[in-house]
Amino acid sequence: MDTELDRDDFERVATIEDLEDLETGDVLAAVDDAAKHPASEEDELFAADTRASSEHEGGYGTYGAVIRQRPLLTAEQERTLGERLLRARLDMTDALAGIPVAIEQLTAAWDDAVAGDRPISEVLQWPLGEPRRQDGDGAASDTAALSPRERMKRMAERHARWRAGRARRGAIGPGRCPPALKALFNEAAPAFAMLCELRLSAQSLLDELDAVTGRSAAARRRRAAIEDRAGTDAATLRTAVQRARSAESRFQASRRIMFESNIRLVFYIAGKFVNNGLTLDDLVQEGSIGLLRAVEKFDHGLGYKFSTYASTWIWQAVTRAIANQRRTVRVPAHLHDKMLKVRSAAAAFEQTHGRAPSLDELAGDTELPAGTVRRALDASRAALSLDAPIGTAESTTFGELTPDASLREAHEPVFEDELTRTIEELLAELPPREAMILRLRHGLGGTESHTLEEIGALLSITRERTRQLQNRALKSLKERLDPRLADAFTAGA
Repeated sequence: MDTELDRDDFERVATIEDLEDLETGDVLAAVDDAAKHPASEEDELFAADTRASSEHEGGYGTYGAVIRQRPLLTAEQERTLGERLLRARLDMTDALAGIPVAIEQLTAAWDDAVAGDRPISEVLQWPLGEPRRQDGDGAASDTAALSPRERMKRMAERHARWRAGRARRGAIGPGRCPPALKALFNEAAPAFAMLCELRLSAQSLLDELDAVTGRSAAARRRRAAIEDRAGTDAATLRTAVQRARSAESRFQASRRIMFESNIRLVFYIAGKFVNNGLTLDDLVQEGSIGLLRAVEKFDHGLGYKFSTYASTWIWQAVTRAIANQRRTVRVPAHLHDKMLKVRSAAAAFEQTHGRAPSLDELAGDTELPAGTVRRALDASRAALSLDAPIGTAESTTFGELTPDASLREAHEPVFEDELTRTIEELLAELPPREAMILRLRHGLGGTESHTLEEIGALLSITRERTRQLQNRALKSLKERLDPRLADAFTAGA
């Protein structure tokens, strides 16, 4: 049987709705004989992991058997699907490039990503620059001279100048996207998630236009205002939205085929992390997100097999989920990676030498600074509950023996009472007016603190005279007061 995925098979599955009633085995009927081949070593390991995890998760063993019946894609089929994914994404990008509001929203999303408000990988397909690939002659293909940051900055500046020019001319209503701005949008290569967001935004503007009916002056002004926001006329906006929706459906159809044919890889990798604080259900969900991201980022032109490329994304998604969710106190991802490295090196050293390694030995084996190894060891300690009992009697908990920083020390009320009594005795020796100034200024005796102006108004004297009396009274108190009490009083004041 011919195992190539015919292009006609793709054309029969044009939209995601067509896939709702089809199984992947029906779509890829030409590769049914792949399931009849002997299982590879990886398949055997996957089956063993699935059987082991099904004892705890219940039902995953059966689901894993169903997944194993899904046909695998050959290298040629992966390239064909990769071409279809790339063509659909480029068509969607080109359709939205002619809408100025999409360019404006893309630059705004980039600013949010640079500020750290959203993942930068969800904005651009290649946020660090498009990778270099080999053409048919083995020579490196030309790359754009601008970096993604420079290209987005230039696109934002040109869009701002275009909007400012329209404002100076007093233009209201539809406009025409400059070709240079459209070219920058295509070169930026927005990610598929960003393209979907832009398409939905354009669709909402089109719905607003369709909701405006009639030929009155108010209706025309309303349509002109919406077209001014979109930066183009209704016909151009409608055509762009239809093209983008068609390309999005083709992308989703190809993505689903690629996803379902490689879902076994998610279970194979997730099964290796079952006993790390998360259930297999959570691990499979996180791994599936990584697989979807791998499908969207897959570039067949680089020459890699998809399973090799997707394994990195799945492994990263699973390990990041474990690092973020398994611990009571979250550890940064970079420190979690160092913790795994230090733990592996410590286990290997102990197995070889029969003893635990020292800090310097771990630093030498891991090629990390001693301070970093110490932080990794400290972060790897398990969190301790304050309600955990001490010993086996379970009569005392750690929380009962832990001091509460919010409670006052036992000597503080005694010291405050002694300070208050001493100050009242000393204030009684001062002239009544000076004693009143100190009480009002520092809130003694339960009164509120007052400013010098307020005290001067009460005593019918100036602010400067009030300050002089206050300083004279404080000087008199310090001469009579114990130095330790004087320091405590001035600190409280």
